[in-house]
Amino acid sequence: MRRTTIFIEAPSPELQVWFWEVNFGPVVMAKAAIGEERWPAARDGILAMLNEINERDDGTMAAEYGYLETIGHKPEA
Repeated sequence: MRRTTIFIEAPSPELQVWFWEVNFGPVVMAKAAIGEERWPAARDGILAMLNEINERDDGTMAAEYGYLETIGHKPEA
């Protein structure tokens, strides 16, 4: 494991959330797990987080944030 950072850019925070809803595994799975009825509240939370970390004030999205990278190796059979 190691701590690292990622930099994201998007046309807007809303489009970043949409992109994650469609393409980012953890968000896709969370949406499926909590269901369509509860998803709007969770989506609003994600959007609030993106707006909080957004480094731009022109409507576009740019942010650098840290995460913990974990790499596993499957044992040989």
